[in-house]
Amino acid sequence: MNAQTDQAGRFWSVLDTWWRGLDDNRGARAALRRAKTPQEVFISPAFQRGPVALLGREGITLNLQDQERLALGLGVLVHVEPPVQGAPGQPLHFARLLAPKDKSQESTRDPRMRKLLTLEDHEAEALFLMLRRLAKYLEGNSGDGPRVGASWRDLIKGACLWNDKTRRDWAMDYYVHREKPGK
Repeated sequence: MNAQTDQAGRFWSVLDTWWRGLDDNRGARAALRRAKTPQEVFISPAFQRGPVALLGREGITLNLQDQERLALGLGVLVHVEPPVQGAPGQPLHFARLLAPKDKSQESTRDPRMRKLLTLEDHEAEALFLMLRRLAKYLEGNSGDGPRVGASWRDLIKGACLWNDKTRRDWAMDYYVHREKPGK
């Protein structure tokens, strides 16, 4: 097995365990949800003693730049509920879940998605704020049956590696899967 593949597997496993464990650590979840900037997430004990420490115990050390990027992604992730264990279907891309299901939702989601897609990678605070706002749309996303959660890996990768390719991929996922007006 490739050492890099093994480390990536451990990385995602640690984050999954940490995220799901927030149900039992509501204080940490609340502290992270109150953070208004990625920097506030980064300096919080809930972040440094939580995922950063857990990754370190697995032999995965992150430099400061990687920690700052991860803080942005995890600061948004704490606003998204984990998918139900054993729920049918694969988790969907965050941008795909945001696509409006009906015409009445266009007035709020479309401008926010357009604004998100204009943000540059150096605009971490604006990206953080916009992703948090968009994550609110996923609350109560039960629809017609069991809720399918967002692909949290896609969310973290996108938030941590926000660039032209990410923006293009998110635009495709959002606009290709939305309902057409009048349907």
